[in-house]
Amino acid sequence: MSATPTKPTPVATALDPTSGPTSGGTAVTITGGFLSSTEQVVFGPGAIHGGGRIASFTIVSDTEIVAVAPPEVAGAADIVIQSPGGNADMASAYLAGPGI
Repeated sequence: MSATPTKPTPVATALDPTSGPTSGGTAVTITGGFLSSTEQVVFGPGAIHGGGRIASFTIVSDTEIVAVAPPEVAGAADIVIQSPGGNADMASAYLAGPGI
């Protein structure tokens, strides 16, 4: 009996830009590693604990994805990159604000 290979856990190391308007629509480049198996990107206060809003995203490479920030309440938002290998959590990594 052979073991099922495990998927690597994604790693998120940086994002650009780090802020955008509360209306959403900002393309946010997330860099790191093992991102090519990303299934979902979630933004929002409490996203690390199961809250937040699902963002549309494009996988550029194993080290880069581009997510479109959804509309948010003003303030700091977590970003969670979800994949079969686990989650990459970025606590309070994105700032949504009026007029940004």
